[in-house]
Amino acid sequence: MGQANFHWEKLDNTAHLFPAISTYKTTNVFRQSVILKENIEPLFLQLALEEVIKLFPAFRVRLRSGFFWYYLEQNMQRLPLIQEENEYPCTKIPQLSDNGYLFKVSFWKKRINVEIFHALTDGTGAQNFLQELVLHYLAIAHIEIEKYKDGYLSDNTSLNREDSFFNNYRRPPLTEKQNLQEKNISEEKKAVVYHSTGEKLTYPQFSVIHGFFSLNDLKQIAKKNNATINEYLTALFSWCFYKEQVSNGDFSKEIAIAVPVNLRPWFKSITTKNFFVMTFARFLPTKPDHTFTEVLKSVQQSLAQEITKENFKSTLSNHVANEKSLIKALVPLRLKNAGIKYVYKKATKNSTSTASNFGSLQIPEKYRKYISAFHGILPNCKDQPIRVVFSSYQDIFCVTFSSVLENTYIQQKFFSFLSKEGLKITLETNGEYNGNM
Repeated sequence: MGQANFHWEKLDNTAHLFPAISTYKTTNVFRQSVILKENIEPLFLQLALEEVIKLFPAFRVRLRSGFFWYYLEQNMQRLPLIQEENEYPCTKIPQLSDNGYLFKVSFWKKRINVEIFHALTDGTGAQNFLQELVLHYLAIAHIEIEKYKDGYLSDNTSLNREDSFFNNYRRPPLTEKQNLQEKNISEEKKAVVYHSTGEKLTYPQFSVIHGFFSLNDLKQIAKKNNATINEYLTALFSWCFYKEQVSNGDFSKEIAIAVPVNLRPWFKSITTKNFFVMTFARFLPTKPDHTFTEVLKSVQQSLAQEITKENFKSTLSNHVANEKSLIKALVPLRLKNAGIKYVYKKATKNSTSTASNFGSLQIPEKYRKYISAFHGILPNCKDQPIRVVFSSYQDIFCVTFSSVLENTYIQQKFFSFLSKEGLKITLETNGEYNGNM
């Protein structure tokens, strides 16, 4: 859990992707938020941020570009002032106006938001930072809470900055390389993938819809269906796309949901750098009247095939081998970026959407009574106009849809299904859609 002090740092294996593909519309900036039971005091939040950044030197960086690679450089510029939220979530973080920092902190009424450029960290690393920010804020705002000692971190917070992709890399044998090549070729030959279409909101409008309900009640419903929560909700998300496709007069296209998997538990890592891979939940319709149960079984089977230690080892080794290739390493950054954009564009066209599980916010007991919920938001992606995040705090589970589409067909189908299953759902939106929920 050592604290890293450095002047510059290489990007991790996954992080190389994000600077190359990011634009004002595809920002790769995701959000995590904690909702308190009280209105936020801006001065206390600023003080908390200034204390926490001392403990996270790896967040005190700016992105730089060399001739061959991007890298992170120590940033001693003044932290941007926290602001009341005044723009849409997950907008691009301007390097000049924010002194080059790769994250920003804002608030709205009872909610604390942290938005992070994905090159810095993933959802687990972001949750580390947000948790400490919230705890420091509460310690400042409440005299009844014992104050932090200098350098204090909660037990489950890591500062580790190892590149776990490289540390777990093993050179794949020739037969494994051939298998990976054959797998990649077969992936390209898969069925045509379905994408939601329709009128889009006027840029930069961005629709966000949260659904809150009981985690325990959800567990019982998933158990009744012999599924994990992630399997159940991802299958429901897939089923909604299938129903939308049928309503448009077709049922021939595959539903492929990208599901990020946190690799830390699989490789005993505590890094705060990116350490995840994409898996895919798949369903290929053959008729217009498939049941939800049929979709669920297909999703479970496809995830079971991909979520294995051996598959992760192969994928990880393949990613690192590409980066370690001397020929590719000597390609100028400008040309690397062009290649990365091409590969990424093909990859997003091969998936319908993304369903990301941000997990459960773990807070020490003495702070829990001040917090009501935790949720996250994924940014817009060109070929994925609607995406979803699952998250929870205590017994409050949250499903968050982010979308640039005017219609809310998927969201309505999703929550209506859960409501019919017996869940009592509270909806919260930012109002950026046309029609009724």
